[in-house]
Amino acid sequence: MRYTYDTVYEERFSYIIDNQKYVFKATLFNPDGDIITISKGSILELNLFDNILQPWIDGIIILDNTEDALERFVTSPSDMEFNTSSRETKGYTVRGDGRDLLKIEIIPLDGNMQDYNERGDDYNKAFAISYVFCLEDEEPIDYNGKSAKKYTITDYDLEILKERKAFFSSTNIIDSLSGSTQLSNKDREVETGKCLKALIKGSLDDSNSIYTITDPVSGTELTPFFEDGLSKIFYSSPAEASSYDDIMYILNRHVSSNSKNDFSFLKKEKYTGEYKLEGASSIFDRAYNMQTKLAGSQFLENFTITGSSRETNAIIEREQKKPQGALEFGDKSEIIEYKFFNTASNIRREKIKSQIVHSYDFNDKQFNLDVFDSNIDNARDNFTSNYVSNLKGKDNAPYPNLIINGMQRENLSYNNNFSEYGDNPEVRKTYGLNKLLKNTLITNMGVEITVKGQTFRNSGKFFSLDRAGDYVENTFDNKLLGIYFILDVQHVFINDTEYFNKIIGIKTYHYTDPKYKEERI
Repeated sequence: MRYTYDTVYEERFSYIIDNQKYVFKATLFNPDGDIITISKGSILELNLFDNILQPWIDGIIILDNTEDALERFVTSPSDMEFNTSSRETKGYTVRGDGRDLLKIEIIPLDGNMQDYNERGDDYNKAFAISYVFCLEDEEPIDYNGKSAKKYTITDYDLEILKERKAFFSSTNIIDSLSGSTQLSNKDREVETGKCLKALIKGSLDDSNSIYTITDPVSGTELTPFFEDGLSKIFYSSPAEASSYDDIMYILNRHVSSNSKNDFSFLKKEKYTGEYKLEGASSIFDRAYNMQTKLAGSQFLENFTITGSSRETNAIIEREQKKPQGALEFGDKSEIIEYKFFNTASNIRREKIKSQIVHSYDFNDKQFNLDVFDSNIDNARDNFTSNYVSNLKGKDNAPYPNLIINGMQRENLSYNNNFSEYGDNPEVRKTYGLNKLLKNTLITNMGVEITVKGQTFRNSGKFFSLDRAGDYVENTFDNKLLGIYFILDVQHVFINDTEYFNKIIGIKTYHYTDPKYKEERI
């Protein structure tokens, strides 16, 4: 069962952090009824990690624990004697069984607003963080001369999924519709997205974990942010598998039902707690509008590399690499520090090459060898179509950052993969083309930036990178500047005053053709 408690916001939970007003509340609670609100001053450091490859946020929190106050503190008997209406206050007793829960709520406020509801749910969905973690591990540390406790915190959903066995079978979904007793194994296959929905809802005992609407015509339940998928699977939980194992197994064999049929990302929303499942190419389609030259709905903001302009007597007419009208938030969109990195050659050697898929079809009694679809040349065409062609390049022609050398083209370098789904071409795609596309996307050139913190920054969104002032066009800026896909966001709060983000973004394209030579081995 998922534990909850009533949330009350008061003026005492309002703080000014880096000239921005926030509701900032951290509460420890457990099934025994222990509940303690942790003051912002007692939180020496809070790091929250949001990665697109991980559905759940995790983190680290460091609490002031001078004289073991976290667990030892109790209300003075004299205070109770002279104030009989006072509620006894005691320290928090750590159970250590994965049911020590920490709810963190961080909501930016404008002006004199005290109530998080003043801006409504739409505002909170975009800007607020509301998450229930469990204390996974603890370590006594010295923090700048203070006795402190460092806790590793993990999403409570993830804790439940790793503990619980789902005893899941795809036939359960069929049984709820029409029955499965007389069906063949092939007919017992169910879309992988439907399996994931059933696993998440059933394992968490939460029918509201996935956003649903009712079709006004058919009356059927729709999940607009959670796709069913193209791939189908007949699956039953192995005896040793947890719900988490089941989810990861099926997700790794999921093919998106979008028009490109690529891989998908599973992600939990940081305010509503609802899960989303969407194909990567569908997300990229909403990064930039090539016709209007404006940012798309998945685009967050433009970051600026500050610095002096180059002094020159020449007339400089640099081309803008960011979308027109890209949002900027003053000094919070100015980069404090950035590090650009190319794909490491050792990673490229292991990940970016043709994927040959071997399988055996028990129905037709024959071996399959999938070579063409997952060939590196075909993969580059798909990569360009999915994650490059709709971004901003010179004359609307961005160039993919995917070099194919002679050894790759001649298939002198490739991986062999075995798929147990010989009669299922959709699932086999996850072992071949989609595996190569995902490898190519997440290992592409990228940048790590440090900026002042904003709560609305999420993985799976986009930002652009630009320079302040004028500069002469050059090949490095054609590679560095432009639109990035956010792979990882770190929210870092230190003491009462500091809040910054570290963001890792990957870039799939060059603004112009870099004219790399590919003919040589």
